[in-house]
Amino acid sequence: MTGMTISLSKAALSQVHAYLGGSGKDLAAVIAETRQARNTGHVTWSGTLTPETIHGLGAIHALAQDEGARAVLTHAGLNKRQTAFFEDYYHYGPEATSKSGPNGSELLAAIREALFAIVQMMRPARRAMNPPGGKALIIGAYGGDHVGDTAILGGVLLYLAREFGTKQAEVLSHRPEHTARLVNGLESPVSVAVSDYTPRTIAQRVPEAGLVVIAGGPMMDLPRVLAKHLGTIHLARSKGIPLYIERVGVGPFKRQLSRWAARRIFSLAERISLRTSGAGLDPALDGLSYVVGRDPAFDYLETRTSLSRSTDASDGVKQLLEGTDGHIVIGINLRPLRHEWATGGEEYSKSVDTGFLSRLAEAMIRAAGQTARPITYVFFPMNPIEFGKSDLAAAYRLHKLVAGKADFRVWEADPDIDDVLGLLRQLDAAVAMRFHAAIFSLSQGRPTFGIDYYPNQGGKVEQLFADLGKADDAVQIDKFTPDWLVDKLATLAAIQGAMEFEA
Repeated sequence: MTGMTISLSKAALSQVHAYLGGSGKDLAAVIAETRQARNTGHVTWSGTLTPETIHGLGAIHALAQDEGARAVLTHAGLNKRQTAFFEDYYHYGPEATSKSGPNGSELLAAIREALFAIVQMMRPARRAMNPPGGKALIIGAYGGDHVGDTAILGGVLLYLAREFGTKQAEVLSHRPEHTARLVNGLESPVSVAVSDYTPRTIAQRVPEAGLVVIAGGPMMDLPRVLAKHLGTIHLARSKGIPLYIERVGVGPFKRQLSRWAARRIFSLAERISLRTSGAGLDPALDGLSYVVGRDPAFDYLETRTSLSRSTDASDGVKQLLEGTDGHIVIGINLRPLRHEWATGGEEYSKSVDTGFLSRLAEAMIRAAGQTARPITYVFFPMNPIEFGKSDLAAAYRLHKLVAGKADFRVWEADPDIDDVLGLLRQLDAAVAMRFHAAIFSLSQGRPTFGIDYYPNQGGKVEQLFADLGKADDAVQIDKFTPDWLVDKLATLAAIQGAMEFEA
């Protein structure tokens, strides 16, 4: 059988979500041609992505696969950040050439990290300096960070400046270029440098530090991260440099060795603070003293009265919201699940995920059909890249299910903190699955409904709402029902006096 290549115009490349919503005539013509050509051979879609279309990359590949075609895409005119987005997709996404696990160089790096940690653990500890001062060395799960994690860093920097007079900080990241791009979106009283998180850098930077701070995401079952933390902290303690653990999450853990490493790290801290009360239930903290505070992102987001750090991602918001005057505009944020963390196993998690998306689409369609004023749903990504699972992949799956039965729009962008806040300030409410999508929305005073993505167990999203006295506004993903969300939107409508729902 022969093959056929179909060229996608710039218009067609931008129309995946328009097509899923029932329009997008240029792409519709491509799909009609594809379905006809499949009878005679394989079909390839070719196209050149530009700054206007680059963030639809994953959706184009997903639609091509659904239509039995193969997408071969190049790019032109992209800036450095957009080029990184393109490269991330092909390195980590569904089109990655290898999914075989760690390669030889990664395995060698992991061995070096483990050996470095063991050597540092043999050093005798010295009494920590008190009070600490000088440059702060910040470690955490940096490298897999998104705008929510960057807001955490912003809050931690404010804390360090206020508490210790810190003026300089260095963040260690396993993807320093990515972290540095996100840090550029911060406005902070502390100057920040970003370096790679390797044994060599640890050995160089620790002696220069006045304190070490763990902040940015949870202490969880990430063996390589925990090994580097152990090496960093034991080297620091051998030089009398104190450790502070600032408002972190804890868990989940699948390996007892990882929980032991986390407990060892906690036991060496001068001070431990957690970001939710539920985080303190993990056995890694048994018998240790800690305090509970709110996530540091709240502190930074409070300072963003003027959105002076917006990027070109904000330019698309006006077009995204075009024609929504008089509408109730509801933000939606979802993330793809990491099925390997589910207590019920991967197959259970996958079935929960599929069922949840179907029920969410049903709820959105039902609510939209019961309003006196139209509802527009706007999907916003917190993490648009494939490393750490792209929210845009979840947007595509949901839109297929909504299928033009409700006004559903997707913000295909790589936004910074101020870009996300700018959109949220134009919404009436939000449904949020990512922890920091909920925090961003709550920080802007928007009615927010949380979906906890740990099935059959719950996690940090549920804990966040419970700590804020809003437990009824969050639900575990496997317990979500269409009635729950429709009732929430009906209550919102009654408060606003803007909608009429059927009984």
